[in-house]
This record gives sequence, C-alpha cells and structure tokens, in this order.
Amino acid sequence: MQEAYYCYSRWGALAKVNHLEKTYPQLLQPILQQQRINHNSLETVAFYGTLSSTNKNSTSISHILDFTSLLKAAQAISSSLELDTLITSLTRIILENSGAKKAVLLLPQNDTWQVQAITFIANDQIQTILEKQPLDNCQDIPVNIIHYVKNTKQTVFIDNCKTDILGVIGKYMMEHRPESVLCTPIINQGHLVGILYLENHLASGVFTSDRLSVINFLCTQAAISLENAQLYNHLQEREKFLSSIYEGVGCLVFVVDVRDNGRFEYTGWSKSCELGVGILASEVLGKTPQELHGDEGAVIYQNYLRCLQLGVPVTYEECLTFNDQKTWWLTTLSPLKDEMGKLSPNRDELLILAI
Repeated sequence: MQEAYYCYSRWGALAKVNHLEKTYPQLLQPILQQQRINHNSLETVAFYGTLSSTNKNSTSISHILDFTSLLKAAQAISSSLELDTLITSLTRIILENSGAKKAVLLLPQNDTWQVQAITFIANDQIQTILEKQPLDNCQDIPVNIIHYVKNTKQTVFIDNCKTDILGVIGKYMMEHRPESVLCTPIINQGHLVGILYLENHLASGVFTSDRLSVINFLCTQAAISLENAQLYNHLQEREKFLSSIYEGVGCLVFVVDVRDNGRFEYTGWSKSCELGVGILASEVLGKTPQELHGDEGAVIYQNYLRCLQLGVPVTYEECLTFNDQKTWWLTTLSPLKDEMGKLSPNRDELLILAI
C-alpha cells in the first residue's frame, strides 16, 4: 500500500492519493507522520512554492521525493572535480530533471566560447558527446540565442519558435523547429561562467516555472563546481608543464605567480635550485622576493614587474645572497603564455624564471 501511495504521488494522481489517505490512514501512518515532521522545513524551499490546505498531505509527499532527488543531484554535481566528469554528470542530471530532450553546455575559453558537451536522449538512452568546438561553428544549437544570453545574461524561453526577441530565430530554429527552448546563463558572483541550452522537440510549454526553479537550483551548484573543476584542471596542467620544464633543462628553474593585488609569490622551485643554492623548496614556496631575499627583494620585484609589463623574456645580471654568500647570476625571466601567444588568462599570471 505504501509503495502504491508513493507511485501515485510521483505521477501526480492527487485524487487517488487523497482517496488512499482517507481510506487507509492506519496503513499509511508512517508516511503521513513523516510528512508532518518534514512539512515545515520543506515549505521554506522557495522553488517548491506553497501548499494548499486542501491537499497538503498529498502534495507534500511528492515534494519530499523531489527535494530528496534534487539534493542527491546537487551532491553528485559538487562531488566532481575532474572537468569532463563534471560536465557529463551535470548535463545528464539537468536532462533528467528538466523535461528536456537535449542539453548543451558551453564554457568560455580565452576569448571564445566553446561547446563542451551535448547530451541527448536517443533510443530511450541518454548519450553524451564530449567534443569541444567553437560556438559559431556548431550546427547543433541556435547560435543566435546563445549569443543573446551571453551578451545580456538573461534567460530565454521560446515555445513553438515564437518570441518577441528580435534576431534570435535563426537558421537552426527555422530548420529544426524545437517545440520548447530554454537557454540560461550560469553565473557565479556576477561572473558568467557558462551557458546552458535545453530543448524539447516534441512538446511545447515543457519548461514551466517549477522546472526553471529546479534548473536554477542545479545551475547555482554547477557554477561553483565548474569554477572549482576548471581551477583543478589548470593546476594539473600546470604541474605537468612545470615537471616537463624541470626535467628538460639543466639550469636552475623556479616559478613566480602574480596575485591580484600585485604580490609576487614563489610557487615552483626545481630540484636544481635546491642543489644550486642550498635552499629547499619548502623554505621558498609561498614567499615574496622581499621575504626570501631581504633588502635585495625590492630590486628583484622591479625586475619581475618589468618582465610582466613588457610581456617578453628579459635577461640581466644580478648579485644575490644565499646562505650569507653573494653570487653573480645571469637571470632570464620568461612570462608564461598560452597557445595564442597571450599571457595566462587565469587569475594569477604565471612567470617562468630560469637562472
């Protein structure tokens, strides 16, 4: 009886649920008692709205189940640090909870936007394509709508290919004519970190206010998780890059990060540095030039700043003191650049320095 009650609640058969509550209250007592315990806390969750007094019990059990599934979904999203795993999990979870038949996630990369994943339902199976491609080259999404959301940071709903927004009904919409479309920005602390595109080609009016609330809830969690995963991915790539440099050159190599406040910090110190100057990496990492070199640090800071401002390698001679011994060095500072020849776009500008 309890299993039947749960099923009817999930299906939204409120008349049947009310009938079961009135006819078999003793058999359903454990469920109804749990509803009374959870009801007040559930009413505080904004995206579930308010419950009418006439069907409070029958609707609250459905909300309990939805709330539990959403918490599990949010937990699954927040537990992923590997970027591709997170993207796959995120698009699948949103597809399962939004009523969409296709979900597309786009992320910024340098100065362009890239389609990161396309998740869709085919033959009753959820499939995900992880294949990066520039937004303007993608034939599987309405590019005009994506650009509108990117520029305005506003959510777009379109049913039956009809909208008052000028210029968003382009080639894709005219050819494929999806019945329901939703495109929403993924924002973290006012910063646009991604765009989510959803569509259902079979039915209009799919993306109701309740479903939008669920999507917004998941996107809020996704915004934080995406930034964490991208940072983690960047750190992994940097570690691989630095390891290749450390192992591939014979001279002394160290790394300095430039913080947002202009503070330079040593974040890499090769084995050759430890052997060459007699100072362990643990004694260097996290320190500024002034903290490591004392009075000599001010001149070192100016050299680092000059290299950063010029954006090109700088070579010069300098006299540095290590373990109370002064030594002359020929130092080359090289700003780390990406494959486009630009300085690292991450929060911390990264400098590679070789002695």
